[in-house]
Amino acid sequence: ISISDYIFSSKETPIQKGADKFPEGPQGMVPRQILKEFTIETRHRVICEDNKTEEFTLDLHDESKGTQNLFMLSPVLYEAFKQGKVICVDEFDASLHPLLVTYLVGLFNNPRINTGNAQLIISVHSTILLSHRISRDDEIYFVEKERDTGASEVYSLDEFSPRKQLNVRKAYLLGRFGAVPEIGDGEILW
Repeated sequence: ISISDYIFSSKETPIQKGADKFPEGPQGMVPRQILKEFTIETRHRVICEDNKTEEFTLDLHDESKGTQNLFMLSPVLYEAFKQGKVICVDEFDASLHPLLVTYLVGLFNNPRINTGNAQLIISVHSTILLSHRISRDDEIYFVEKERDTGASEVYSLDEFSPRKQLNVRKAYLLGRFGAVPEIGDGEILW
């Protein structure tokens, strides 16, 4: 991402929860709470057509969703590698390019970077990680949701003992391992 720096600012605002509903006398008896408000501005350094470097700032909320997700995930990944922690992230691939997802997962398998044996437990909807080049069979789990009851079953790719040369992504999308949503054949949903 093209962020060269960021500015974090915060302020504490005292609030009285529900105090406005009481007459003036009892308001002082309502416990005060502190609301912490913060802003993050990202700084970008760009080279213009005249080869001059300019810097501009954006509110983090004006960045793309993928940039926001990566920005917020970065310190968590850093601490995991630094302290050898286990981190769990739901929808890890949300708004991230599939190659970036592959790269980030690969960092956990890189012994030069992951010196503390940090572990990553993630849920994803992308099939990019369904490859023997990226993940072992015992690292891939599927979740099959029963349509009528809503109950979910979790099972490992390892239970299927797939051949090493199998295109796991293609086999999954063809329904060989289950856990594929029943979408229908183009019928109208309403």
